Amino acid sequence: MTPKRLLQIALVAFMAAALSLGAERVWYGGISEDGTLQESLFLPLGFAFALLAVVAVLGALVLKARGGSRQTGRNGPKSKLRKTKQKEK
Repeated sequence: MTPKRLLQIALVAFMAAALSLGAERVWYGGISEDGTLQESLFLPLGFAFALLAVVAVLGALVLKARGGSRQTGRNGPKSKLRKTKQKEK
């Protein structure tokens, strides 16, 4: 997975978190007249989306620091590695 794709996932997750937490704030998230806490699934869902977004951003930063996607591996494409080994023999 590329860093760009992870950042796109993070953006969508941040938007979903904002919508979920906003819905919690507008329609729920208060104390009723009889003293019970009104809570919905939007609050934990919002925090889960926010956590996913943070993890995706951190993953994109790690991949960017490593120089691209994991598909190429540490030493570049495998075909280059095989060609150099063949030349040594």
